[in-house]
Amino acid sequence: MNDWVNAEQYAERARTFFQNGEWEKALSELTRAIALNPEQGEWHFGLGLTLDALHRHELAIESYQNALRLRGDDPEIIMHIGIDLIHLGQHRDAIDWLARCNKIDPRLEPGYCFRVAAYTHLNDHEKAEEMFYLARQLQDECPACYDHLAHSLYNRGQIDKAIWCWQQTLRLAPEHDTVRASLGRAHRRRGQLERANVLFEQQLSHHPDDLDTRMRLGRLQMQMDRHADATRTFQSVIDLNPTIALTYAYLAELALKTGDLDETLTNCEMAVQLDPDIPGIHFHWAMAHIQRGRIEQARPLLLLEVDKPDHRPQLAIDISRTLIDLGMVHEAIGLLSRLIAEADMADMAAQAGPTKRQRDPQLATMLLDRSYAFLVSGRRRAGIADCRRALKLTPGNALAMHNLAFAYVEEGQLRRAAYFHRRAAALRTGDPMVRRLGHRIRRIRLAAWIKRLWLRVWPWWSAVAK
Repeated sequence: MNDWVNAEQYAERARTFFQNGEWEKALSELTRAIALNPEQGEWHFGLGLTLDALHRHELAIESYQNALRLRGDDPEIIMHIGIDLIHLGQHRDAIDWLARCNKIDPRLEPGYCFRVAAYTHLNDHEKAEEMFYLARQLQDECPACYDHLAHSLYNRGQIDKAIWCWQQTLRLAPEHDTVRASLGRAHRRRGQLERANVLFEQQLSHHPDDLDTRMRLGRLQMQMDRHADATRTFQSVIDLNPTIALTYAYLAELALKTGDLDETLTNCEMAVQLDPDIPGIHFHWAMAHIQRGRIEQARPLLLLEVDKPDHRPQLAIDISRTLIDLGMVHEAIGLLSRLIAEADMADMAAQAGPTKRQRDPQLATMLLDRSYAFLVSGRRRAGIADCRRALKLTPGNALAMHNLAFAYVEEGQLRRAAYFHRRAAALRTGDPMVRRLGHRIRRIRLAAWIKRLWLRVWPWWSAVAK
């Protein structure tokens, strides 16, 4: 009997700690209570809620299942299992549990609300909207529902509608954990960088430990060429967590842009110690050596970049151009060929889906760079094919026209060369590169005309001379 009394006291203290937000203490007291009396379903449920507050979702599910065993099919417990499965990325299982809770209690609005999130993660946006409107029949406005639907709209590229939904979340729940960060991402995607910057800073004023938002703010400041601000932001991330390798990679990139080569090398070394597979880190390291004239030290570092996956398109373009500049043409072709193939596969998958995807605007640039590499290595026909494809993607691309003209000169097809040169010259009047190619075409055509004239005159001249 004394054990049961002690267990009640532990449970009561746990309730007080939970209400005060002292999760670890609540966990300790509930664990002691359950050890003395494991047949209290309410305590197992409370333990699950406490573990959820500590983001220990797998253990929380175990506690909820123990509570279900003792209390039967309680729809609220079932609902919490479904929500935790979303946190664990098990979205189909989450839908089954949430549907089960609404089968028992059709009036339980969160069962529909969180299915909006689960269907969004599965890219089933039609079902996500269906769940949203079912939830609205039970509750006029719900900040979580607006937030979940906004993510669905954002993923579909409906940015204005997503912003409107997140604004409703902010109106209904001003202290929502992530809504300002989400609005910042949406405004950044819409090109409203100043507004995004303000929203990220507001998010950090409410949640200063939000490392993800600090990283996003730093990248945004880099995009806005606010290098000093970005450096301070990434340094603040290191102050909170010095083990995030990507932070040092961004600091290395910033130091390289500002010409601080010692700082670049130091941050590169730190990043590689933490994660040698970060895309771009060996490139920045190589560039620091190149700027100091240490070309031979840069080459092996560039080779380490070639086989890395997940390069940002612009970074991959910069790497390939550096490879070409150093005469590593075949390596550049290999890198660009892989990225172009990945872009083509993504495009094919998107075209087969319910919504058409915009062609990657940097694909034409990658094709042009590969065409140049092909031309430099003597593979003119492959270079011409890439140029033509780049021109099809960007019909007003003067560089593609110039490269085609150059390639056709090398192939001896002067009419085609002159055609593409005229088009390039019309777009780039006064460009010295285009002008030099024009002079070359005219010299070759003049030489060909003189040769043809001489071949006509030579028989007559020979006869007269005899």
